[in-house]
Amino acid sequence: VQGELAALDGVSYSINQRLQQTGNDFMVAGRAVLEVQRARDNLETASEALAECIDALTLCDKAERLIASGRILSALKVALCIRGLRLRQMLAVSMGRMIEKRVPVLLERIRESSIVEFNGFLASLRVVSSKVGQ
Repeated sequence: VQGELAALDGVSYSINQRLQQTGNDFMVAGRAVLEVQRARDNLETASEALAECIDALTLCDKAERLIASGRILSALKVALCIRGLRLRQMLAVSMGRMIEKRVPVLLERIRESSIVEFNGFLASLRVVSSKVGQ
């Protein structure tokens, strides 16, 4: 009985050692999985923020082209779309801060262009108005 008890004790000790080693291996693997998941989440967040920056930059370019072509109301609509984007995530990126500063500049250019266009309209109206009574 003593011999069998000693043998069982040895087997029990061996099983315990393998169990602890396997548990440690699982813990290391679990930590590695968590690190990969965190890295994936960070990459997804960064990718979303960059996609929003690209969308905003595309809209800024579109607004600039609309202003240059004299389509003031369309440019205003685009500028308001830029303002409506979720700039909060982009603000962590320096590009997001640049876009945030660009919106008021776009709105000012739209205002100036609309004033110039309206003044041109008034001037043409002044020329035509003298002929209306004839």
